[in-house]
Amino acid sequence: MSGQSSSNTRVFNTIFSAAARARHELRNTDTLFSATRRLFRRQVQRSQGSAGRRPSPVWKTNIFLLSGPNIDILPSPSDVQRLKNHGLGNPVHEGTGTTSSKINLNWSLSELNNFVCQSYPNISLNLVGFELARAGKGRKLKKLQVNSVRELKEKVGKSRLYILPRADVSQETYSTSAMSRSLFPEPSTAPEVQDISPEAESTNSQHLGVEQTLLDWQSLRSQQDKEYEESLLADQENERRRQCYKAWEERRIKAIEERQQRLAQYKEPSSGLLLKFKYPNGFIRKRTFNVSDPIQVLFDFVGQDEMASEIFSVQQATSSTPIESTSSGSLMDHNNICHSGRGFQL
Repeated sequence: MSGQSSSNTRVFNTIFSAAARARHELRNTDTLFSATRRLFRRQVQRSQGSAGRRPSPVWKTNIFLLSGPNIDILPSPSDVQRLKNHGLGNPVHEGTGTTSSKINLNWSLSELNNFVCQSYPNISLNLVGFELARAGKGRKLKKLQVNSVRELKEKVGKSRLYILPRADVSQETYSTSAMSRSLFPEPSTAPEVQDISPEAESTNSQHLGVEQTLLDWQSLRSQQDKEYEESLLADQENERRRQCYKAWEERRIKAIEERQQRLAQYKEPSSGLLLKFKYPNGFIRKRTFNVSDPIQVLFDFVGQDEMASEIFSVQQATSSTPIESTSSGSLMDHNNICHSGRGFQL
């Protein structure tokens, strides 16, 4: 009995050990399967999220307006602050809590220009005009020539988008602010006291100088507009003359071709009225005509030359009365022609 008990004990121990190993392996297999499934699910979700996200059509950048066209290097910090005090530098919407300007990449260049002009309401950028630039190495500005907003974004990169007006606008903004202060003075309860100190006189003279500069600039723009209009009218007049000359030349060539076709129908007779014609270049041409031929045959013969005009006249050497090429009738109807050997000149 004791031998059988020990044998049974060994069998049960073997079974229990096998069950423990199986349970341990099953637990490890379940853990591996769960981890693989979680990892696969996370990768699928990540790939789906990156593929489904569309690029934003809005370009966030910073705009900065400089004072004039002849600026090659970025201004110093003190100059930047001075530009901001005069209404330049950052646009109005970037100073109200917005850190950057939002530009739609689907805009046309004209829509971008309107956006820039509206960003600086105190500057007449629509009248002055402007160019776009970016900062390169050594803080040097590089003007940009682009065909679309997307191309502009690629060329600007991480730089600011700098606005270079085609004329100096710093004086314009300073004068505008000074003029607004003079038209709308701040209310004051203290009695007015005229300040005649040297500092006040110097300030007033500076204001007058700024206003005079603005008037000079406006006068220059007016003169440029006048010259442009005069140039445009001159171009239009030249075009009108060119069209008139083209029409005249077409009529002249057509008249020569018609004369050559008509003259081919009239063969030169062996005998008849012999006439000779002297051209302005000294060339002389002779032909025999029948006195019964239409006078148009004579003009077709004379006017078949490539240099002939649409309408011309011939004149007997001893006569002061020309005969127009528009004359009608026959040769015998013109007594001054029917004399053998008579010469004519054009």
